[in-house]
Amino acid sequence: MGYNYNTSPVPWYYVYQDIIKGPVTIGQMQKDYNIYRELQPNTMVWTEGMAEWAPLSSTELIHHIMFATNHNNQAGYGGSYQNNTYSNSINTSQAYEGAVPPMQYSMQKANNTYMWLIVAICGLASLLRLSVRGSAGADGTILFINVTAVGLYALFCALDKNELKRTGHRTTPIWWFLIVPVYMFIRAYRLRQFPSYAIVFLITSFVVGFFFGFISAFVKAF
Repeated sequence: MGYNYNTSPVPWYYVYQDIIKGPVTIGQMQKDYNIYRELQPNTMVWTEGMAEWAPLSSTELIHHIMFATNHNNQAGYGGSYQNNTYSNSINTSQAYEGAVPPMQYSMQKANNTYMWLIVAICGLASLLRLSVRGSAGADGTILFINVTAVGLYALFCALDKNELKRTGHRTTPIWWFLIVPVYMFIRAYRLRQFPSYAIVFLITSFVVGFFFGFISAFVKAF
């Protein structure tokens, strides 16, 4: 007979927003998926006997979590259940005395496309503001450019938040698009990346605008 995931007493662990959660039973994981939406096909999971963490989609467990029938999802949910979060210093002795999961896990890489699009918008907006400065109706045009840029920042930050969720990383509140450089630096820190897009954003925001304005003023002076 095959391995019975639904009745196995061996607990599982999974990574949600860079935090190891567990130990949990299969029934609890089904509830975490159906109610709390904490599990995705790329969620890293581990149980005793596995050499290392693996995506949920690469294990047989996915058929018992995401593709289980409603009857199976409701089975074993009697009584109260809390969605517990465990830090990296996991204490498994209360529920199960077995192997402790590896502390190191490899998260799926998040796409940085939206961050670089924000950098491009920042540079384009800076150039447009400088090019219309001093012309007729410049104030209204600059206001339109600023509002459009902020709107695009909000859009791409929202899309980036969905990208981080998809790859299992911790996200930040959407209003952080109002302080884009802070969002970028914190994002890079959480993803363990060098904050190249944040640095380029700052350079584009200040240095490029300063030098372009300086050169324009110098040309007009002569």
